[in-house]
Amino acid sequence: MTINQERTAYEARFRSALKARNIDFIEHTTNIFDDGPDHFGVLQSQHVPDSFLQDLDDKRHASVHGKMGDMVHLASLPVALVNKWHRQGKRLDQAQLPEIIRWLQAEDAERFLATRRRLV
Repeated sequence: MTINQERTAYEARFRSALKARNIDFIEHTTNIFDDGPDHFGVLQSQHVPDSFLQDLDDKRHASVHGKMGDMVHLASLPVALVNKWHRQGKRLDQAQLPEIIRWLQAEDAERFLATRRRLV
């Protein structure tokens, strides 16, 4: 089995597992362009459907009136945005919530927040 065949099989198993758990997964695409012997480019993209953004809007509006438990859905971040931050040296696994919210505000990406509650 080639590497591409293994990757395709893994992605199919991954999507199937997400679907079984009723988890939406928005695909992220990476294209590598060969511009010559010593030059190449990488283009990453991710289409975020309007229905996904509308769902986050609904959660954000409902969070104001809903009962708050121990777990709160803070945000749903596109992989392309997380990868961009990682290239800039920003690490989600080491960041505090206010810092992540500031990063979203700086990117004009506050629509990816799923709550209006003050968490910190």
